[in-house]
Amino acid sequence: MDFGANSDPHVSRDTHAAVVYDHHAREFFVERGHSRNLPLLNGATVRGEPVLQPYDVLRVGQTDLLFLPLCGKTFAWQD
Repeated sequence: MDFGANSDPHVSRDTHAAVVYDHHAREFFVERGHSRNLPLLNGATVRGEPVLQPYDVLRVGQTDLLFLPLCGKTFAWQD
């Protein structure tokens, strides 16, 4: 997701973080980007590649993002 330069001045122009979907495991995880500012997951610094759970909060800059997946272990769009 691209926030744009004016949305949150604390979000790096480089990749701050990425949410990735593994369609084989049917789970989402978060990767840290190349920013000096570290993303937070539920208030803790993202370390490794943690699996996201519904209602997790990912903070990039000063923006909080609520994770609400539309697919996962029990449902996938290709089913």
